[in-house]
Amino acid sequence: MFPTWIKALTTAFNNVVFGRPLGFAVTPKTRQEWSPQWGMIRPQLWAIGLLCFAAVIGGVRLAVGQAQVGGTVVNIVWVGFDLLLLSVIIRAVLYRGFSADPPIDNPEKGAAF
Repeated sequence: MFPTWIKALTTAFNNVVFGRPLGFAVTPKTRQEWSPQWGMIRPQLWAIGLLCFAAVIGGVRLAVGQAQVGGTVVNIVWVGFDLLLLSVIIRAVLYRGFSADPPIDNPEKGAAF
């Protein structure tokens, strides 16, 4: 949806500021072939990788005595918090969308009503 929102915003801006005709950003109404769109979250993946790298470097520096314990622990806690917040982006890219027919856990029982 994010690319659609950007298209709608830029079209509305161009209409208001430059007087260009208003275009419409339409989402597809048919089910598309699904595959994770990792390219759409590339910046977040880079941030996750850099945070992990920074935590490892901090841990190594702490282990060899080149860093203060307090500051390193605080930074590693913040890295963990940031990774927790960014973890939602992984679930979002793997989300397949709403399904009207939920799977039945046990076919012998049938659907529970």
